[in-house]
Amino acid sequence: MLNVNQIKEIVADSIKSAVCIDDQYAEPYQIDPTKDSQSSASLYHSFREDGKCDLDIYNYKSHAEFEIAKKYLFCNKELVVLDWELSTDKQINYSDSLKILSDTIKNEFIQFVTIYTQSTNFNDIIYKIYSYFTSTENKTQRNKRYEKISDEIDTLLTENSSDLSVDDLEKLLKKNIYGYTLNKEYQKEIEKEIRVGLPKGEQNKICNGISIILKNNGFEKFSEFYIWYELYLNDKDEQECIREDNELFSVKTLCIKNETPALIINNTVVFVIEKQKNSSSAIQGITPEHVFDRICEIIAAIENCRSLILSLRLKLILNQNLAILGKGLGGLNEEALVYHANSYDDKTNEGRFEYLISCLSNHITQSVVENLNYDRLETLFKEEVPPNPSDEQLAALNTFLTFTHKTKMRNPKHQLKTGDIFKIETPIINENTSEPNIEYIICVTQSCDSLRPEKINYNFAFTCGKKIPISTALSNVQTRFYSFINKNEAIEWNNRFFTLNLKENHVFNINEDIPITLYDGKAGNLEYIGNQKEIFSQRIINETFNYASRMGVDLPEKKQKNN
Repeated sequence: MLNVNQIKEIVADSIKSAVCIDDQYAEPYQIDPTKDSQSSASLYHSFREDGKCDLDIYNYKSHAEFEIAKKYLFCNKELVVLDWELSTDKQINYSDSLKILSDTIKNEFIQFVTIYTQSTNFNDIIYKIYSYFTSTENKTQRNKRYEKISDEIDTLLTENSSDLSVDDLEKLLKKNIYGYTLNKEYQKEIEKEIRVGLPKGEQNKICNGISIILKNNGFEKFSEFYIWYELYLNDKDEQECIREDNELFSVKTLCIKNETPALIINNTVVFVIEKQKNSSSAIQGITPEHVFDRICEIIAAIENCRSLILSLRLKLILNQNLAILGKGLGGLNEEALVYHANSYDDKTNEGRFEYLISCLSNHITQSVVENLNYDRLETLFKEEVPPNPSDEQLAALNTFLTFTHKTKMRNPKHQLKTGDIFKIETPIINENTSEPNIEYIICVTQSCDSLRPEKINYNFAFTCGKKIPISTALSNVQTRFYSFINKNEAIEWNNRFFTLNLKENHVFNINEDIPITLYDGKAGNLEYIGNQKEIFSQRIINETFNYASRMGVDLPEKKQKNN
């Protein structure tokens, strides 16, 4: 593994553009004696001179003005330094900061957000951010929900003549719950402490009963309730700050060695650092000239950061080479490029775009190969004791490498192509075992025919398959034929060739079912799942067509006599 300084160097090299949003910092060339021009100047010069990073400083006045400014402020930015106390004239001085944070999370370019704060209670800030992005409940709704759960648990305990009361249970939770949300490594221990605190003879009965109550109130697992409850306890502000939209965000805690608490929200890393402030004894917090260095230190300390460091290194290489490619695309003649692009006669332009992208990607791949430091890359992934990942983790990696789910496709209009996977509405059952024999089908038509289906009279080739335990698929992935569609599901293909005429449906909406006629003449529907990348589908295609083209012979043979 690379050491911290090597990782820090990669992080610093990869952050080339940033913006600081603060109501007290003066913008460059802004003349305003009420604003802090000295701190903003120190921040500006340290980013530029020490970090080789282009920094914008935005003097925040109101959210209405920011809504206009964000169109250029966030353009191609990789880092945002966001003041936590923007709304100084409001009862909740962080309300505007949360709204701006939401905008940064939705931005496709921004990878890192640093919350820059006067507060020393970092956990409290992270709890507020976590709650803001995971819940749209107001105080009244939360209180009613908690009261309802408490009443139902009280009834459960009374009916079971338990020695435990609701008040006892609440004290047990309050005593042990702190830190559950932000510390994954302690969650099992906290869960154990809570369970041990229950009367020994009643643990299973109480836990099973409470589990049903929690599910009826929207919590699938105890862990979901524990996080909700800790955030509920932590919400002490009289005023509320709630998101107005109902957009779902993926929020996870991030472990940083001996550093600030952090979250990863929709793949954006969010962490906190303390602003410089003068006390009677000494200067506390991070001075503006040290902010960039501190940010790099924190990012470098993220645990299990290999994929992050690799992506940052690749991004740096791409940034350096994409502009060069744009100057001539490796010397290719543009007339030939455009001529061949216009020869594609596909209804959705997917084939044309994939061809153009392949021209670029070949050059990009070559640039990466030529510029990667392989010694450093080997060090990054080298472990004295190799980790032992779970089946779900390996299946998730296989899915990431090979499969694109329909939810990640921007255009709902899609032309059938190689590797497209569909789920059959009603599985075909094996008459002997009464178990599903065919649950999925995959398109194994060659890509050239998929693009010009009139050549094959719209008779697309498929093979069929069924779900298989991921443990089985992972054990035989090098020799058998599987598709991983998520971390919990794998499909085994039987490589038996058949065709479907899809003249009317070869261009379809990925969110709508496709009507078909099954081999037994019955009507059915196909649900589109996604696409397995062609390079990984080719093994299935080869095996399917090899099996279909085999030649069988029947010659006289001498049969063995049974003794």
